Amino acid sequence: MDVRAPPAAVQAPATTFENTPSQPNLPTALHNVYSIDAFEKLHANQQQSSLPTAKVSIRSSANTVTFTQRCQSLALQPVYDYTGDTLSGWGAKVTFGEEVIEDLGPYQSKKDAKEKVSEAGVQRLQELDAKGALARKRIKVGTGTQVEPEQTLSKSTEGPVENWIGILQEFAISVGDPSPTYTEYQIGNSFSCETEIPERPGHVFGGKSQIFANKKGARFNAAREAVEWLRAEGFFPESGPVRKKKANGNNPGSSTSGEGKIDTTGGSYAQKVAALALTLGLLTPEWRFAPPDPRAPGFCTVAAYFPHSPNHAGPIGEVRHVFGKKAAKEECAKKVLTYLKDLERERTEFAHSMLDSLKKS
Repeated sequence: MDVRAPPAAVQAPATTFENTPSQPNLPTALHNVYSIDAFEKLHANQQQSSLPTAKVSIRSSANTVTFTQRCQSLALQPVYDYTGDTLSGWGAKVTFGEEVIEDLGPYQSKKDAKEKVSEAGVQRLQELDAKGALARKRIKVGTGTQVEPEQTLSKSTEGPVENWIGILQEFAISVGDPSPTYTEYQIGNSFSCETEIPERPGHVFGGKSQIFANKKGARFNAAREAVEWLRAEGFFPESGPVRKKKANGNNPGSSTSGEGKIDTTGGSYAQKVAALALTLGLLTPEWRFAPPDPRAPGFCTVAAYFPHSPNHAGPIGEVRHVFGKKAAKEECAKKVLTYLKDLERERTEFAHSMLDSLKKS
């Protein structure tokens, strides 16, 4: 039996860094194979050298904080916009008042870009202050005078002389107007407020530019302007009881009749609702607006409530997504007026049925 020995293992020739180029017949796969000694000799310099430490960025928000505080003291609201992306870098733009500062960078993060434009914003405010431009920037207030923004911010801390909000509310109840609605705005850490009254439709008392340190001061200012206008127009005197609204000579039916029944044929739908509610023994309804939806600016949802009448607490006549607060309120008032007229008819029919039953008995 022929037993053949297995072929001896082919031992590859040892290759080193020095002899690799001198062996042309060596397989291509072994050209980059080195011995340990040759590899260490080749990379000796790399092992000894260390990577240098490079400064990437400085993280600080000092300029952003300083710039924001300075803008708030001047009743300015800085608005930041960013351009770019994570790969190409970020740029930033800040707008405050009529000033615009832009720096396209690129910077490694939005925070770095924001800090850079805030630094430029601080310098710009210093330049304007040195020129006196900030001192000349004034804001109108309801009395017709002009004061510095800092003075407007501190005005509310002095406290009102009269309870303007309470006076306006009492007037609305006495003449059958709906309760005043105050629209508040926030500008940084400051506030402003607007209100309207049926006696002067379309006119806004207060204003977005009349800023105060808190919401209460802004509401007092809006109510004060409304009360002062009502007094100047003779709706009620400086002191003493509130006088009813004057009758319109061209529309005698709009005044209160001698029998004490309030006519509901004149005025806006909200005024008609207020008048009919009084005849039914209900207080003036509260018009409650839902929080605004940022996806649909200017569109309002509102409903009427009679919180002091459990059987008619509400919501009543809700309307949704109507553009403009005044238009939404009028649409809601139409539905509420229909509701109250149905209630009036039911009460009248019930009274007649009771009288008929008494006559038969």
